[in-house]
Amino acid sequence: MAMPHGSPMEDDADALLSGEHEGAAELALLTDAFEAIGQGHEALQGLVDLTCTGMFIFDTDAHLVFANRYGERMLEGSSELQVGGGKLSASRPDNMMRISQLFARLSGAQAPAVGMTRIERLGASPYVMLLARCLLGCNEALVAFITDTEQRATVAGDMLRDLYGLGRAEAEIATALARGLDLDAIAEQRSTSVGTVRNQVKAIAAKMECTRQVDIVRKILSIPIICLPDEKGRA
Repeated sequence: MAMPHGSPMEDDADALLSGEHEGAAELALLTDAFEAIGQGHEALQGLVDLTCTGMFIFDTDAHLVFANRYGERMLEGSSELQVGGGKLSASRPDNMMRISQLFARLSGAQAPAVGMTRIERLGASPYVMLLARCLLGCNEALVAFITDTEQRATVAGDMLRDLYGLGRAEAEIATALARGLDLDAIAEQRSTSVGTVRNQVKAIAAKMECTRQVDIVRKILSIPIICLPDEKGRA
């Protein structure tokens, strides 16, 4: 039976189709806007790639619109993070729950708004994820920055010799501390005694003008780093 023109059901259907078109139009505008920004600021995108940080831009319904080159490599090399149905997902239920809750909270917030969570990994330190709701041009978007602290520590270690005069072994031990290893684990990894490692840590602390191990870690993780994943094969 044909519905009369202007019936409530037909009006609802028209409204739904109109909403879908508006949503698609908003997504297209957001994508076009960021592509224009990217074309005009390619050097800036390159600098973000050099920080060992994956940058991901989503619309306000959490659909992925853009990933920087490092972010793409992070997804390709991760067994934990994926994109499914256009949205960021995780293999582990606990990670998926934290990601979903963070997106739900920021999707319902007023810009500007920021939240953070961790993404646990087997046999490695968690990823740290910062999600911000902000304006990109005239459109609101969700921007995620995902950092691999182990990668940051490893790459920062390459700079410790220039910054603080650390030797190669000292730099390796310092970055092992930054990755969360204790002295026993470092000694086992290096096939040496705990006493030897302890003396090396004292030497590291003196060169870096630190009094505690936590201060060594803090300094390493605060170093502005240059990351070259293509050359080093890490993502």
